[in-house]
Amino acid sequence: MEQLVKTIKILLRYLRVIQPSVEIIQDDNVDLVVLVIRDYLKKSLFIDDPHVAVAFSIIVREVIEKNKITTTVVVDYDGSKLKTIKETKDKALIARQRVLHYGKPYTFPSLNAFERFLIHQYLSLYEDITTKSFGEKNDRTLVVSKK
Repeated sequence: MEQLVKTIKILLRYLRVIQPSVEIIQDDNVDLVVLVIRDYLKKSLFIDDPHVAVAFSIIVREVIEKNKITTTVVVDYDGSKLKTIKETKDKALIARQRVLHYGKPYTFPSLNAFERFLIHQYLSLYEDITTKSFGEKNDRTLVVSKK
């Protein structure tokens, strides 16, 4: 992970980001690391040109693969990913409580792939429930059931 952070800081300097800050936030519950990247003003990066953000993310993924990092790494430029992770974890825990209380499966409405991944990961920590995704593409749902 240290090599990844070092490489990211070098890339940011090439992009003329002044005093880049790379904060590593590890989620102890799942195999997930969030890299919060900001400049010294703590403002969001790449707002002016989202294409640069996409290109930067592709380079980061290449570095992750090259260094054989198996942990899921999420790059967050503006705090939105951290917010999504917290909200999704809360939804997962509420769904678990509902399933255990009512004894009926709970179906999440359409979720994006990242949200489904998080819910599967968080709820896999509990032996009393199971999760399963159904459907195709945009119609994919996730069902939480009692074991």
